[in-house]
Amino acid sequence: MAVPADLTLPAPGSFSRIVSLAPSLTETLFALGLGNQVVGVTDFCSFPPEVKTKTRIGGFIDPNIELILGLRPDLVVMLPDHREMRTRLEGMGLRCLAVPQYTVHDILASLIIVGTACGVRDHARDVRRAIAHDLHLVRQRIKDRPPVRAVLSVGRDLTGGRLDQACLAGPKGYLSDLLARAGGTNAVTESVLTYPSVSREGLAALAPEVVIDLIPDPDRQGKSLETIRRAWQEVPGLPAARTGRIHILDTDFAAIPGPRVAEVVRTFARLLHPEPE
Repeated sequence: MAVPADLTLPAPGSFSRIVSLAPSLTETLFALGLGNQVVGVTDFCSFPPEVKTKTRIGGFIDPNIELILGLRPDLVVMLPDHREMRTRLEGMGLRCLAVPQYTVHDILASLIIVGTACGVRDHARDVRRAIAHDLHLVRQRIKDRPPVRAVLSVGRDLTGGRLDQACLAGPKGYLSDLLARAGGTNAVTESVLTYPSVSREGLAALAPEVVIDLIPDPDRQGKSLETIRRAWQEVPGLPAARTGRIHILDTDFAAIPGPRVAEVVRTFARLLHPEPE
């Protein structure tokens, strides 16, 4: 795994003031033992707990350039989506590293890319190996079990406690990949959208055996988690409702494509293939 050719690196390990423009990259830096070098993170970075002591530089989409410059970073780590921001920062003389983290392969590769750039390549290989091993253990546990038809919800429209539609993970995105690695099959098979919206009637037609609703910010929902669960249970003709297999995940890690990916797959696998009691 090589460092991108467009990044000119000084001597390994000489970056001492790193700014991260994405929660997944912040988690990657900390997973590689580079937390002490991180001086700035986005408003949405919340893990690990040590990140709370870092200066906030704004949102994922609209980071504050003046705050970034004020931190005097010697490296700004970002996603390829930050193309315009990268152009502006490099125009001001800052060194930037754009690292994709859109798939499981990307996540594993990003550990080596960032680790090499920051002089901790050997440790990065160890971290990558450990994550790959954890993913392998999940695969081994479920290899003889039939896939479970499921949907992954990332948003929902509730009117008076009634679920009118849900925003689901499409068949080709990151979350659908995690679902497959956990022993599931995505009931959404035909949408070209990453996150299609599906009506109440459409949810029943998809006939999922399991519903996993991701709610990383429960305090901002305006509805209790029990109200949301009950709304799912009241969708007519939903197999997952009949068997009581509606699961609400109120942790943020499931939606962040970073080094906790094996934990996400393991959690999905437990919901899809629970151990016999």
